[in-house]
Amino acid sequence: VANGTLAVGDNTVELSVPAVAGEYKAWNMNLNVTRNAPPNNRLLPVTPPVDGIVGTAANKADFPFLEQDYNQKMEDFQGVFIEGRTVILSPFDIAENETTYALWKEVYDWATDAARGANKYIFAHSGKMGSGFFPPLGWPEDPTQDKTETELEPVTEISWRDCIVWCNAYTEKTYGTDAECVYRISNTDNAILRDSTDGNLCDNAYFDKTKKGFRLPTEAEWEYAARVQADGTLCPLTYFSGALGNCLGPNAKMYSNYVAWYGWKYYKTHEVEMKAANALGLYDMSGNVGEWVWDGRSLGETVSPGHETDPALRIGNQVIRGGEFRSRLEFCLVGARNTCGFSSYDAERWIGFRVCRYR
Repeated sequence: VANGTLAVGDNTVELSVPAVAGEYKAWNMNLNVTRNAPPNNRLLPVTPPVDGIVGTAANKADFPFLEQDYNQKMEDFQGVFIEGRTVILSPFDIAENETTYALWKEVYDWATDAARGANKYIFAHSGKMGSGFFPPLGWPEDPTQDKTETELEPVTEISWRDCIVWCNAYTEKTYGTDAECVYRISNTDNAILRDSTDGNLCDNAYFDKTKKGFRLPTEAEWEYAARVQADGTLCPLTYFSGALGNCLGPNAKMYSNYVAWYGWKYYKTHEVEMKAANALGLYDMSGNVGEWVWDGRSLGETVSPGHETDPALRIGNQVIRGGEFRSRLEFCLVGARNTCGFSSYDAERWIGFRVCRYR
């Protein structure tokens, strides 16, 4: 490259190898390389079919690990679009990347500024830049591993309660008013949620679907965005989001490594948008950090057949989708659902979130 640095946009990279007398001829090649701009949490449009997403049956034979792992059930990997269920989703926008620490901190500082007085926001956790570096207990450290944390890694160590309050703050900061804030005290009290330390108010928050502000995706929205392909069909349950083939098959590592940070190989989170995007242009829907969604489920509860519009169920434990950098391969599959007992107040170093909004 002319100045030794890739610029944002299209670049011509010149590769060359000098001749070695009696061994090799000189060789050169020009490559066209496009560098993306730094991630800016851009929202991309999603338009589900107006007649709904029709669920299909999962084939247990496609999941050989279930035979060896008696703690796992087919229900944990078949997603929410099951046989006998049709889900109608309203058009929505969803962030192309997991919420970065840079954006989290920008909104957090604005929201908690004392000058805002009675309109300031209160958070139980201030958030962390990525996950930090921690290999599994007893594993030797690899001296070549990059331990650097940057503000373009996903924010972690934030609870579900923190996320819904932050979404309100992000809405108010962006639009200059709290009129479109989604999360309210109740359907009769129009006051918006501003305090994530108030567990009772947060856990009983009213999700106002008439508002266009930023919010967590519902579980159905998240899965549809993770699975929809260019032709409008849903990718198989044995895929990672954006993978080009079966991630449980003979080329599993090739397909999965193309789109996801996962499986303890990296010991930490990474900057967003470093792997390939899925068909919608969304990054890290599998791996990097697990993602909070709006929904909650009771431990062991399964999705029921039926016909639903914009389902947004919250009972029991919070659902986490997508798998993360420590996950075994199967937990990053597009249908994998983590309902293992995480509460709305938990703030883990491997859980983050991305935002969406109704269009």
